[in-house]
Amino acid sequence: MSAAGIRTSAAVLFTALVLLVAAACTGGDGSSPSSRSSPPSGTGRADVLAVKIDNVAPARPHTGLERADIVYVEQVEAGLSRILAVYSSAVPPVIGPVRSARETDLELLRQFDR
Repeated sequence: MSAAGIRTSAAVLFTALVLLVAAACTGGDGSSPSSRSSPPSGTGRADVLAVKIDNVAPARPHTGLERADIVYVEQVEAGLSRILAVYSSAVPPVIGPVRSARETDLELLRQFDR
């Protein structure tokens, strides 16, 4: 398999995993920010959930973004941007609107040993 084929397979697998985990997660009612632990430092092995969120005007307001520990805004095609929200200390019950993952997300998640 070529390098491009391996990267595409990895991106598809990552997208499927994110969608599966997002569908299976429950995080309480999301009303208690005081129960959050400290944000991930990138040095431990804490579980993280990364979700790609649409960032076009019709997709706003975002849901669950305020509970993210880290938020990346990535430039994509045609001057548009997407958000990669990383959750570790608390996962809200609803996150969205969800978009498909991109290969660049794999690079960002390496700092979490993922």
